[in-house]
Amino acid sequence: MKVKVINTDSLDKETIDKIENPMKFNRWYYENDTKFAEIENSKGNIIRIFPERIKPIKATMKNKSEHYISIDLDQRYMSTYHFVGYNELSNVANMLWGKGWIAEDDLSQIQELLDHVHENMYTVHLIAGLRDDYDIEVRLNERVVDNSDFISVICHLANRVTEAKFGHMTYADNDSDTLEYTEDAQDFFNKQYDEIEHEIIHRLNVQPLQL
Repeated sequence: MKVKVINTDSLDKETIDKIENPMKFNRWYYENDTKFAEIENSKGNIIRIFPERIKPIKATMKNKSEHYISIDLDQRYMSTYHFVGYNELSNVANMLWGKGWIAEDDLSQIQELLDHVHENMYTVHLIAGLRDDYDIEVRLNERVVDNSDFISVICHLANRVTEAKFGHMTYADNDSDTLEYTEDAQDFFNKQYDEIEHEIIHRLNVQPLQL
């Protein structure tokens, strides 16, 4: 995740010299029950500052025509015309094929349009044996990510939800240098982990790399 440092008041010069925008967020770091954001610049220099000094930079995804795109994957389609009209892609189609374009090879045209919008994200399929003409289906391609990155993202999200729910009761009060969840927080974290993992796999079609 990319973040922007929004407040450098009272920071020492050495720390300020390492700050650039944007910076990479690595993790939350705890020291004596105080929470810090560990961030890294493009040179690999790491600093730890209070969370209120940063804000996330949200990525905005647009297609090449600068229109937001949402493809209905639950709907089957009759033709290129049907697909374009149903998903409100007329502007994209006109840009790609010119105004007054003609539907020809539906599968190839829809695939070309989808690749123009989000390359390698979707595959178009013809469903044989149906009793009607709604026989074109669009599916998300499976995306494989590094297993450690997959687990790290889910842990980060589950931890954020757990901290939001339990607040200062999230971690056990012990003498260990390692933070440990309370029993209730651990049970909640485990449940959140499973739910988030399920959503990522089934809704985004993302799979961890199996070694």
